[in-house]
Amino acid sequence: MLSRISAIAALACAALLAGCSSYHDDANSLRVSWLRADFDRAEKIAQKGNASADENDKLVWQLDFATTLRANGDIAGSQRVFDAAADTIANWDSQADVLMSKEIAAGVTNLNALPYRGKGSDRIMLQTYRALNFLENGQTEEARPALNAAFQAQSDALANHAREIAVAQGAAEKNSVDVEKLKSNPKISEALENERAANTEANSVAVYADYVNPFTTWLHGIYFMHAGITDGDFERAKKSLERVSQMIPRNSFVREDLKSLAAEDPAANSGEITYVIFEYGVAPTLWKTNIDLLIPVPTGYGRITVVPIAISLPRLGGFSRGGLPPMSANGVPAQTVCDMRSVVKTDFENSYPSILKRTLVTAFVKSAASAAANVATSAYANSRGDAGSALIAIGTMIGTSAFTLATSDADTRIWQTLPENYSIVRMKTPEDRRVNIAVGYRSVAATVPAGATTVVFVKSVSPAQWPIVKTFVLKK
Repeated sequence: MLSRISAIAALACAALLAGCSSYHDDANSLRVSWLRADFDRAEKIAQKGNASADENDKLVWQLDFATTLRANGDIAGSQRVFDAAADTIANWDSQADVLMSKEIAAGVTNLNALPYRGKGSDRIMLQTYRALNFLENGQTEEARPALNAAFQAQSDALANHAREIAVAQGAAEKNSVDVEKLKSNPKISEALENERAANTEANSVAVYADYVNPFTTWLHGIYFMHAGITDGDFERAKKSLERVSQMIPRNSFVREDLKSLAAEDPAANSGEITYVIFEYGVAPTLWKTNIDLLIPVPTGYGRITVVPIAISLPRLGGFSRGGLPPMSANGVPAQTVCDMRSVVKTDFENSYPSILKRTLVTAFVKSAASAAANVATSAYANSRGDAGSALIAIGTMIGTSAFTLATSDADTRIWQTLPENYSIVRMKTPEDRRVNIAVGYRSVAATVPAGATTVVFVKSVSPAQWPIVKTFVLKK
């Protein structure tokens, strides 16, 4: 018992030290700056976070830092940091034994004790941004492996999800915790249901199939349609665009490209084509929700005591209000190709059962250990009957309660600078190569470079911000 309490105390100290980290404060500051379109300040915050992050938080800061550099036009710097993020992921993926020991430690602290390895959507978007950086830098052929890696990341996400389930189940079995019994506890089940029902913003957003990101899939299709050189490339393009059309059936621009690929519309293949990509808004974030309850816990020898159990869970929030502003190119309304809110929600809902299971395991283990420690010191105090032992018992109760609260913290780490929406316009390149871009009541003009297939990329986080416009050639 003493060794168990000592181990818990040591881990409590580690958790408290980890709690001193400024991740959450800095992440909130980053999000505020990003929402205000203050990309310079956002970059400084992300740069600081990236420079000072410990190994557990390194990846999430790399992703945000790379995105802020990209928004500020530093494509080379953005690519270097995205490459470093890819290396971080590969490094964690190669250290299964190390991660396992950390996950065991998280069994008596919280999931923040684990390294941020990148959600499925993170890994997909990391490679998608790498591909866009290559394309914007004129490195068309180098974008090919990045897009293939993004496509592969969608398949890998399913395997990683299966691993999460196995680890959660293993943690429950290792600690002899009946999670289903805990979830069926009336107080816990009611609290969880109330929390789910109260999150009306998240409830109104649909989810996508598995981990498929329609924007990544569309970009993959467009790339191989126009930059492809073999029949296999064109077949990849067709399959990707068909998948997007199934997921986003209202997008007529995707249907036009499918007709072009199938040669059903020969006119669609004549002349130069320009795609306008609108990257708009800010994706949802994660907040923390706390559930504090009293539940009966066995303390040995057939005895049961009622102890507090602190459950801290992530909650999807920060959804934009008011919908998308009107977006157009030369007066042609843009059509959604990917709702990133759905991408983030899909990832969250797929992971939530495993997160809930592991959170309940850690909460129960800590409460049971605290109860056992309290019972042991109370029995000791009763047997001694002196003031000193009574103070020890009181101190233990206070200490175990403090430990439970200090180590109950939801893992709310998330890529803060992802967009809310991707929309597109497909048009024949204007003869004067001028494209008038409108986002809300802001409008700017772009000159399309010479090329058979060109892209205008428009970045905006709010209608009040002047859109940032970039252009590149997909096919000369």
